This record gives sequence, C-alpha cells and structure tokens, in this order.
Amino acid sequence: MITREYDPETSTLKTKYCGNLTLDELREYLGHIGESGEYDRRLYILTDGYEAKVDFPVDAIGFVMEETAKAVKPYASVREAILTNNPLETAYATHYQSLNEIPNYAVQVLSTVEAATEWLYGGGE
Repeated sequence: MITREYDPETSTLKTKYCGNLTLDELREYLGHIGESGEYDRRLYILTDGYEAKVDFPVDAIGFVMEETAKAVKPYASVREAILTNNPLETAYATHYQSLNEIPNYAVQVLSTVEAATEWLYGGGE
C-alpha cells in the first residue's frame, strides 16, 4: 500500500510504502505524480520505505526508472529521499538510485529521517 500527504508550505510530498510493494502500485503512484497539478513544480519527496516489502523482480527496476522519468517530466526539479533499513529493500533502492540519469530528478537512499531531511532541503548531491 502507498499513502501520500502533501505539505504545500514545504512543497513536500510525504509518501509511505507499507506491506508488499507491487509494480502496479508504483506505476499508479508515479502516474499520479505526473498528472497532478496540485504539487509545486519544485517538488520534494520524502519516501518512508521502512515497512515496505518489495514484491517484484530486481530486473523491473529499470521499468520503474522509466516510469519515474515520465512522472517528473512536468517538474522543474524533483528531489526524493528514500528511507529504508531492510537489506533487500535497501539493495533495490540503491540500484534504482544508481540507474538515475534524469536531469531534473535527484534521489538518495538514506536510513534516518534526519539525514533525509538534511539532504532534501540542504541541496547536497
């Protein structure tokens, strides 16, 4: 399950992944981001993946990156911090991060909210 809450004051989309995370859920979530007119065009995404269990093969991560490229196209910039602390999900997220070549999208995998917040708003690469 994917839940989201937008904070317009900080232009931050707070996303939480819980339970089994499927490709269909990710596709729907990314489609929402791409089609939404409610989010600032300089968007910050704080993704909480602490309770997620990846439920798709590792070779599908390239597809997820392609869907991400479509989703962020209407934005000037998108910065996403992905929080995870489970070995498998960390490996998937790190592989996803390594595939990123989208000019207006920066992504970082982190293990604490403090580090994620610092990276998101601090502008680090």
